[in-house]
Amino acid sequence: ASILIPLPSAHADHQSVNAKIYQENNAAVVISEKNLTSSSLLSIINRLMEDTNMLKLIGNHTRQFARPDSASEIVDIMFGELNK
Repeated sequence: ASILIPLPSAHADHQSVNAKIYQENNAAVVISEKNLTSSSLLSIINRLMEDTNMLKLIGNHTRQFARPDSASEIVDIMFGELNK
């Protein structure tokens, strides 16, 4: 399971946008930097460690985003663009 803490100063707040997509699809736990404390992080970690069903759910939903061949896809796109 992933715990995402988006960097609020990222250009166009793209990290928050991406994290929200994962959160909406039950593929990660998201906490904002302004709400991040050692106790809030520890609470999330403890909850995940205690709830194996939640861990499995998040893991299964995370697989929706997997792109195992992404490196090859990027190379194909790059060389395809160069050959145009």
